[in-house]
Amino acid sequence: FHVLLHGLLEKKHQVDVLVASDVPGDIEQAKQRFKDWPNFSIFPFSKSSGLLGKLKTVLEPGRAAFSAEFAAKLASLNPDSYEIIHVEQTRGGWLFEAWAQKTLLNVHFLQSIDLAIARPVSLKQAILYRRWFQTEKRLIQKFPHVRTCSERLTRVIRSWGEKRSLETIAFGIDHTLYPFIPEERRM
Repeated sequence: FHVLLHGLLEKKHQVDVLVASDVPGDIEQAKQRFKDWPNFSIFPFSKSSGLLGKLKTVLEPGRAAFSAEFAAKLASLNPDSYEIIHVEQTRGGWLFEAWAQKTLLNVHFLQSIDLAIARPVSLKQAILYRRWFQTEKRLIQKFPHVRTCSERLTRVIRSWGEKRSLETIAFGIDHTLYPFIPEERRM
């Protein structure tokens, strides 16, 4: 996104960036790396707690991850004034349903694929898996413009209904930044 943002800014586009993360080290690193960038805001994910938080997580998985500060910043930007809204996480769709027609929703993974063969170890986990699967499908179905990073994701999403645009654009990463984790150490 660094290249995308630079290109847009060089062409004098107005770009506002809101980021949410649950990795404190990443948040601090991003704050330092982008401290001179105009209109860049980063927020920690909200942590659900208590019975109400758990109920919200079951009813709307992923929605509670975005803090009140994130939502307030978004509201202050007035999404109606933008031509294009780029949402990088499927669960970010919760915040942009009202602007779905002008939003490009990026899908990097689907829980329904990644957890397809996982066996829940408890009733609670079984309920959460089912809710995650239903929620990602319902959210993605609301957005007419979707981009994925693999044909496998595109095929599944296409089976959920027509899209005005559904593109697959693989992205490259510097694999030296991501050490290989042997299977016996994976969660």
